[in-house]
Amino acid sequence: MAGDESLERLINVFEILVSTDRPLTHEEILDSVPGFPQGREARLRAFERVKFSLRDLGIPVEVVTLPGKSVVGYRIRREDVELDLDFTPEEAGALESALGCASFADGSGTVLNSHFGILYRQAAPIIWQVSDLSHVPEVITDALRRSREVSFVYRGTPRTARPYGLLSRWGRVYLVAETASGELRNYRADRLQEPIVAGASFERSPGRDLGSALPPHPWLLEVDDLVEIRLSGPRAALAALGAQELEPVGDGAIGTAATTNVDLVIADLISYGGEVLPVAPPAIRARMRAAVDENLSSLGSRWSVGGSKRSFPRQRRRPQSIQERFAMVSNLLAFLRSRGNSARLTEVAGALGLPVESVASLLETVSLCGIPPYSPDVLLEVVVDREEDYVEVSLESPLAKPKRVGPIEAMIALATVEAVVAAAGGELAPEDLLHLRAARGKMEAALSAQILDSLVYVDDLDLPPEVGVLRGAIVAGACVEFQYASPYSAIGPRHVAPLQIFALSGLWYLYAAGESGPRRYRLDRISQIRSVPTDGCVGEQARRAALSELQREDLLALEDGIWMEVRADPAAEVVLDYLARGNFEPLADGRFSVVAHSDAWAAGLILALGARASGEASAAALALARKLGSAIATALSAEGPG
Repeated sequence: MAGDESLERLINVFEILVSTDRPLTHEEILDSVPGFPQGREARLRAFERVKFSLRDLGIPVEVVTLPGKSVVGYRIRREDVELDLDFTPEEAGALESALGCASFADGSGTVLNSHFGILYRQAAPIIWQVSDLSHVPEVITDALRRSREVSFVYRGTPRTARPYGLLSRWGRVYLVAETASGELRNYRADRLQEPIVAGASFERSPGRDLGSALPPHPWLLEVDDLVEIRLSGPRAALAALGAQELEPVGDGAIGTAATTNVDLVIADLISYGGEVLPVAPPAIRARMRAAVDENLSSLGSRWSVGGSKRSFPRQRRRPQSIQERFAMVSNLLAFLRSRGNSARLTEVAGALGLPVESVASLLETVSLCGIPPYSPDVLLEVVVDREEDYVEVSLESPLAKPKRVGPIEAMIALATVEAVVAAAGGELAPEDLLHLRAARGKMEAALSAQILDSLVYVDDLDLPPEVGVLRGAIVAGACVEFQYASPYSAIGPRHVAPLQIFALSGLWYLYAAGESGPRRYRLDRISQIRSVPTDGCVGEQARRAALSELQREDLLALEDGIWMEVRADPAAEVVLDYLARGNFEPLADGRFSVVAHSDAWAAGLILALGARASGEASAAALALARKLGSAIATALSAEGPG
């Protein structure tokens, strides 16, 4: 097959370049490696595709000007490819068992697969999303590693700072840097603007707490002076908003919340539709009333009917690229190496999630590869016995060894393993936990050259306490009951069959089947959760229907929703970022595409954004926003509870 020939050619070029003791010209490579097309132009184009594929895989192909010649040579240094990382079979097994508790929304787990030979299969269904590190410019990571100052533009203002590390919070990645005054400040990585330039070296002050550069909650972002607000509303809603010192009052409660960002608190309360209101100080209550009045008066002039209910087509499976097939081969060989170089073919296929025929075909292709003259003694030693269900390899090639990674991938790998330990550590047998920690230690040691002590990455993806109960219920097929504080539906008890837990943009969610069908629940709005018998929870047919719809893409990218277009000034963008995390994408010129869960959700967002935003939404959402605003204004006009 043409695909096998392309893969064979790519592997052979990799092997000859990593085995050579001197740079090879393209003529030498083309003459030595079989499978290139005839004709000079066709051969050169094919060679360029091979170079592109290798570099696209993260394999550095070095170009060297040959002495005394006007031509260049190519080679791959083993030290640029190999990573000194060897897991014992027990350590590899412990990592795979732990990784089986999750899959990774942004593909972070594939770093472990493609570079370290660690495979995982989803077991207990949790999905989390390691914050997107792709926005971190290479200049920044290099400056972190080398302890150099950086200059950049942030929110239109030139800045110079001493970078200390990266901090993940609320689904975002922030650069933590020290200013000239010695203060630690945070800068969102996706908002760093060119020119970004490294400057002079500096010496880091020891013991700086990177986590202190950002508060634990957006309400505490320093915009205003610290103020304590007394809030009244249902107990569950107050608890979801983080109010403390709850005191029962009538059917609800009164609690206290501290904030240094009053506008964000008001936007949050507006989105709750009047269920939670400020009682004191009076100035805050009056400020919220003024905001609601202004927002209501601006609806007609700043918002128009538009948007639509749309169902986004599911992605079709596309053919695997040559790079993906090469990575799969490397992953297969690394996996076999971690298993003592031999395994049952069916075991390897199951671990990789592929048909046995596909795995056998890939390995048989590898057995035809090697270095010139491609005689049996220099071919890659791979034996596949389909009848005996057996595969054995004996390779010293970097193709079968853990791969070096860059700083970003190194951070992803370590953050992934940290999340795995946090999520699965309590459920592993003591000996497996020891092996898991040993594997983590080896990874930290092996990756130290990429990260160094100076490059600190903090990921605040703490597991909510509800996860333990929900995981147990999912595995046991049981149901759960809890109180739910939703701004968009009745606050009260829910009785559901949990099917999936996932994290998106710093928030944790439950996907569950209930009497009204499957839906999401934010875990920070759940309280008083307990596992209950399955009798009367939800019918088996409804559970099966929900499970059949349960695909990773459904949860992490709203395939069915209400589309809105929002134009927001910088202040409104902060509110949009907070209230619509994970559900909007920037377009251009201050415009954003938002996918709403429902018309009620869209109404709360429209009213919370207020006069600082405009756009298009459904007629139903705009009508609900007017109704919601009028209800809040009426409630604020009434005398609040003591």
